[in-house]
Amino acid sequence: MGLVRTITIDGVKYVMQYPGPQKRTTGTFIAADEIVLALGCIFSTTPEIYAEMIYDLLHLNQETVQPWDVYNVVLESKFWKIFKILLGISHDMMFRAHFFTIFQCIVQLMPDDLKKVNPKVMFILECTAND
Repeated sequence: MGLVRTITIDGVKYVMQYPGPQKRTTGTFIAADEIVLALGCIFSTTPEIYAEMIYDLLHLNQETVQPWDVYNVVLESKFWKIFKILLGISHDMMFRAHFFTIFQCIVQLMPDDLKKVNPKVMFILECTAND
């Protein structure tokens, strides 16, 4: 059955479901709720700090991120909504560069067949390629 977690970002409650087995090692594993929570922090007054943090975490842990967590984060509508909002409001090119790098890291972890069939993922790929 997996694990179900509930997190709250800016007063909005999100439910994350994990279909796979749960293995967690401190410092070497990024869970979907942690990425979403970190992205929620981007709405803070110092977005570049959080963007840098997520960028570093994903780079350090690319080999250990579990696929089901990545799929959940990338494909969940709440994540998509955050992406579109940030895409619309961010005019700082340095911030945009960090933000798109985060998505590139996430998308790189996804299998090719999933990238090809999902329009949301294709849109993210196009944005990261053009920015």
